[in-house]
Amino acid sequence: MTNKPIHPFFFALYPVLALLANNVGQVDLSAAYRPIIFVLIGTAALLLLLRGIFGDWRRAGVISATIIILFFTYGHIYTLLKNIEILGVGIGRHRFLLPVWLALIIFGIWWSVSKLSAYPKTNQTLNSIALLLLFFLWSR
Repeated sequence: MTNKPIHPFFFALYPVLALLANNVGQVDLSAAYRPIIFVLIGTAALLLLLRGIFGDWRRAGVISATIIILFFTYGHIYTLLKNIEILGVGIGRHRFLLPVWLALIIFGIWWSVSKLSAYPKTNQTLNSIALLLLFFLWSR
């Protein structure tokens, strides 16, 4: 598997294709064209922007994958935590969840900038994981 960061594209495609796969009998395949094009263009723009900022494809790939994964999981985590209270305070509120998500993005950027060089096969591993996710989705 290549060391080039193609995993952000796979991670971005996964939610669209999973939604299509779970509704295959109810939704026409053509309904997925626009979301697929949108996420691919958005991912490419994010990857190019981060490549320009950090000057490295590996770092840009890891950071963009972090942002993409957190973006697509936010709503699911919000729904999961929406009705949970700790000491009478609902923890599933945007005012609590959004700072945690921003902290996770900042941590992903920090890790990528400071620690990524110690893990030279990070992109290769993430490429394999993302491809495996799509394979499991396709094999259902």
